[in-house]
Amino acid sequence: VYGVPVRGLNAPFNPKYFAGAGRGISVYTHIADTWVPFYTQVITCNVRQAPYVLDGLLYHGTQLQPREHYTDTHGYTDLIFGVTHLLGVRFAPRLKDLPEQRLWRLPNAETYSQIDAALADKLNVTLIRDTWDEIVRLMASIRSGKVRASLIIGKLSAASRRNRLFRGLQEFGRLIKTAYLAEDLHSEELRRRVLLGLNKGESLNALARKLFYGGQGEMRDRTYEDQLDAASALNLLLAGIVVWNTVHMQACLRRLKADGYPVAEEDLKHLSPLLREHIGIYGQYSFDLKRYETVPAAETFTY
Repeated sequence: VYGVPVRGLNAPFNPKYFAGAGRGISVYTHIADTWVPFYTQVITCNVRQAPYVLDGLLYHGTQLQPREHYTDTHGYTDLIFGVTHLLGVRFAPRLKDLPEQRLWRLPNAETYSQIDAALADKLNVTLIRDTWDEIVRLMASIRSGKVRASLIIGKLSAASRRNRLFRGLQEFGRLIKTAYLAEDLHSEELRRRVLLGLNKGESLNALARKLFYGGQGEMRDRTYEDQLDAASALNLLLAGIVVWNTVHMQACLRRLKADGYPVAEEDLKHLSPLLREHIGIYGQYSFDLKRYETVPAAETFTY
C-alpha cells in the first residue's frame, strides 16, 4: 500500500494505513515461483483483493501458465475457489481464521459425529446443476477476455443473494473449498508450500519499499494511468534486480564448484535472488576534495 497525498479518484481516505497522507492505494503484484514479478495492478485500498487475483492469472501476457496460486485471507472468497478451479488453477490461500472455517457436506451424506462441530450446512447441489450451463458460459467469457474477470466477479458479488448465477457459483466454490480445507488440515507439505510462496511475495514487497524511496513511500500521481506507470516501472526494476542477482549467483556457484567446494543441490532452494545488501540503493557519489583545494585564488568566487 502507498499513501497518495494528492486528490485522486481511486485514492480514498483510510486512516488505518495512511495516517500521514490520509489517502492511499494498493499495488497488487503477482510473483512467479522464480521470484520474478509478472503482473501488477493498482486498486483502491478499501476493496477486497479477491477478484483481482483472477486478472493476474489470466491477463499477464507472458508464457507462464500458473498451476497453483497462493494468497492470504484478503485474496479469498468462496466464489474464487470455484472460479479458479474451473479455470484450471489450484487456489491455495492461507486463512488466518482457519479454526472458524466450516466444512460443507453433500445432501443425503452420512453423518460424521467426530467432526459435526466443524460442519456448516448442506450444499445445494440442485442449484449447481441448474446454473451449470450459465457458469460454463461465464468461464468461457472470462477465459477468452470478452469480459474482465475482476469486473464481472465484482458485479456478481454486489448482486449477492439476488443473483442465481452467483449463488450457484458460490455453492460450487464451497465444495472446492471444503476439499481444500480437508487437505490443508491433513497435509503439512501443503501448508509449508503455501507459506514459502507467500514469503516470496513479502520479500519482494520489502525490496519494493526499499527501492521506492524517492517519494518517501508515497505515490504523488493523481491519475490511475500515471499510478500504474509508476507501479510498472517499479516492477521492471524489481525484475532487473532478480535477473542480475540470479546471473551472478550462478557464476558464484560455478566458481565454488570449480574450486572443489562442496555445493549441495538441496541447499540451492534456500537461496533468494532478492538480496539487496550489495546494491547501492541511493547511488554512489564521489567528490575530489583535492581538486577544489588547489583552485587558484583568481578562480574563486566572492559574494
